[in-house]
Amino acid sequence: MPTISTDTGNLIPTQSFPRVLDAFLGGCIDDGMQPPLIACVTCPDGSTQVIRYRPEAQWEILVDHSEGRGKDSLTVLNIMVVDQTGVAVHVSVTVDDRRH
Repeated sequence: MPTISTDTGNLIPTQSFPRVLDAFLGGCIDDGMQPPLIACVTCPDGSTQVIRYRPEAQWEILVDHSEGRGKDSLTVLNIMVVDQTGVAVHVSVTVDDRRH
């Protein structure tokens, strides 16, 4: 099963990434960032997704661009988040696509 590792080295199954992203964005709110948050998820091949996040609602996808190589070609995801006051954070995660 493909996995994702955070920059601290913890492996996360790729199907869990939406929950991990949701927890990360929820943590941003818990740390004082002001919703709605705008999150941009990009990978080196140019695939990009921009999401509006409100804790009380589902994500709203604002931009969804894929280079067409499929999720198995991803190696690194960069997640940049900005809140309504201009505070920004960034995290990188690495995809481990080896089958277990």
